Amino acid sequence: LQGRMLQAALNAGVEFRTGAEVKEIVVANDAVTGVVIEKGGKQWQISARLGVLLNAGGFSHNQEMRDQYIPHTRKEWTHAAEGDTGDMHRELMRIGAAMGQMEEMVGNQMFMSPTGGPVGAQMQLAKPHAFMVDQTGTRYMNEGGSYMLFCQSMLERHKTVPAVPSWVIMDSQFKRYHMM
Repeated sequence: LQGRMLQAALNAGVEFRTGAEVKEIVVANDAVTGVVIEKGGKQWQISARLGVLLNAGGFSHNQEMRDQYIPHTRKEWTHAAEGDTGDMHRELMRIGAAMGQMEEMVGNQMFMSPTGGPVGAQMQLAKPHAFMVDQTGTRYMNEGGSYMLFCQSMLERHKTVPAVPSWVIMDSQFKRYHMM
């Protein structure tokens, strides 16, 4: 989706401003009419005639929002960009935007390795010699399936059985050949 949006914007001759953080959404007469950005330490207002398209990211590094919308998850478990703090979500809520899928967790699932920080999990778990279990020791998903189902299954399972975090069971072959 993002690639197609970029392609359409490039084809339309859209002017891009990188390194410009959106600080505020401007609303007039119940319509979004622009944004206030900060670039180079200065704030600038950019007006829009036909609307504003926002591509906001998520809130992986905002523990307060995680606690509210995706309980039992930790910001320390993410490899998302440091700027993924939910600032735009909060700004959208400030102006009364309808928010959806705030409880969804999309991304690359991570191992917390005993010898280091987070390591990508799902691509590793799709390989032989390892599987994942909840905190009762029960395997509850196809680890090699859809990355969306991976997160959804874990969060759904956690509603009835502790599954966040889950545990990876592996043999020496997996550790030797697949662990980064």
